[in-house]
Amino acid sequence: MSAPRSRVSQGAAYAKWAPWCALLLGSVLAVVGVWQHRPAALPEGAAALVNDNVISMQQWRQAISAVNKDRRSPLDAAGEERVLQTLIDEELLLQLAQDMGLTHSLPEVRGRLVQATMAALSQTVPREPSPEELQDFMAQQAHLFQEAEKRRVRVWRKAPDTTAEALPVPNELLTQRQLQRWLGQSLAEAAFGARTPGPIATPVVLGEATYELEVLAIEPARPAALHNVDQERALRMFQRQVEEEQLTQALQGLAAEARILRAPPS
Repeated sequence: MSAPRSRVSQGAAYAKWAPWCALLLGSVLAVVGVWQHRPAALPEGAAALVNDNVISMQQWRQAISAVNKDRRSPLDAAGEERVLQTLIDEELLLQLAQDMGLTHSLPEVRGRLVQATMAALSQTVPREPSPEELQDFMAQQAHLFQEAEKRRVRVWRKAPDTTAEALPVPNELLTQRQLQRWLGQSLAEAAFGARTPGPIATPVVLGEATYELEVLAIEPARPAALHNVDQERALRMFQRQVEEEQLTQALQGLAAEARILRAPPS
């Protein structure tokens, strides 16, 4: 089915993403399908519906389990929602790949198709910024080049009918991102939300367990001296940001044209 002219014209802004954006635009519109034949509610056992394709609760649980295997503590509810969003984004990209004739049912091949489609939605040649543009980027994104704040914490977990147990957190100063790998987003945010060292007055409740935290030490963030920043590193970060922005915009375009339903947060 040919796409309406109005939608094609709306996609003119996508031209900067890739030399063959016209093909991508046609593929995006083809993914949309016929709206009136789409269900208005999620099928039973579905975590999300992307156009006519279901992401099942089982797929979501399997993806969560796969992520948790590489973590010291399981994902919290916000982390599980991000896993579902990743599955939705991947499904959008797979549908685009399918419309381009790049299909395969094997999981490992599907993963490569997602990566290939992501690359296609970015520029084929990284843009080289001018020296002034790179300096502006470094000044505006100075937080990317500074040494992040670090904290040393202790955490105790108390479940119903059990004694409190200390979680195995390294006894060293960690950034929030490092701490999140051990404790998950909610506990890491609570630890870095405290203004001063000491016990955190309000425990964190996750599921049936209660977590008590104590901040033992704080090392403030250290501002970066821009003249000491490695220029090659700054260039890589600039180009990475451009690519991420392009991919985000492309996914937003795909999502806007698609029919997406998702299960409410539990």
